[in-house]
Amino acid sequence: MRKSFAAVLVLFVFAVVCLPSVLCAESLPEQVARLEKDLNDLQRQFYKGKANGAGAGTSGVKGNLKEAYSPAKSSGGGGSANVDYIQLKMGEIEGQFAKITDEVERLSHNLGELEKKLDRLNADYDERFKALEAAVGENKVALAEAAEAREAAAKSKPKVSAKDEYDAAYALIKKGDYAGAQKAFEQFLSDFPDDTLAGNAEYWLAESFYVRKDYAKAAVAFAEGYQKYPKSAKAADNFLKLGLSMQAMGNKDEACTVFTSLAKEYPKAAENIKARAKKEAGNLKCK
Repeated sequence: MRKSFAAVLVLFVFAVVCLPSVLCAESLPEQVARLEKDLNDLQRQFYKGKANGAGAGTSGVKGNLKEAYSPAKSSGGGGSANVDYIQLKMGEIEGQFAKITDEVERLSHNLGELEKKLDRLNADYDERFKALEAAVGENKVALAEAAEAREAAAKSKPKVSAKDEYDAAYALIKKGDYAGAQKAFEQFLSDFPDDTLAGNAEYWLAESFYVRKDYAKAAVAFAEGYQKYPKSAKAADNFLKLGLSMQAMGNKDEACTVFTSLAKEYPKAAENIKARAKKEAGNLKCK
């Protein structure tokens, strides 16, 4: 019975992952194999002694067991001690089998609890995904409605030529309405980014910041004008004002770079622009 139980237990333990514990100093399969071997050896020695019992009687069984399992061979009075030792050994094996059985049951219980937790997590995630899908669906509807509203507004907006829109924005500059001019030129650049007047619009947008002493935004706008529209009519003015914005912000090195390179960047620039760049470079003692 013990042998068949051990065989079944070996198969079961191989099917279950051995979690770290006191009993897993060696793996459960290794423990079972070792215990099964010890049990088989005990049974083999016992039945070997029994088979020889006709001629040797009880002394033959004790002699065989003594030869196989006596901790140390000694002379006289050892038979009873050997039987006790075997019984003790079998008790230890049974105790270890019981521990392994308890460990397997504990592992099975833990796996069951984990499965329950996973089921609860899956149910929770399903609910969350459903809520997320519902929210995404609502957002899609809202985005579609907003897109339709923008499209309708664009269709209803009266068409204005680039020249007319530019002139309207520049008129605000001449009136001193720099905040209004800023918005107007930003709208122009959004509507006509590739128009021939786009470079000029970028310059006046930057100028609307510069006049209000918002030098950081002015520098950004002048830099964009320099990069995007290097050949516009306001290109040299744009580059000079980039240097002046850097100077006003206290960035001497960047300002010097602009002032000392303007003549090379724009050799055909107006003389007053080149003269102003040279003057500012002298004031900063640029190298």
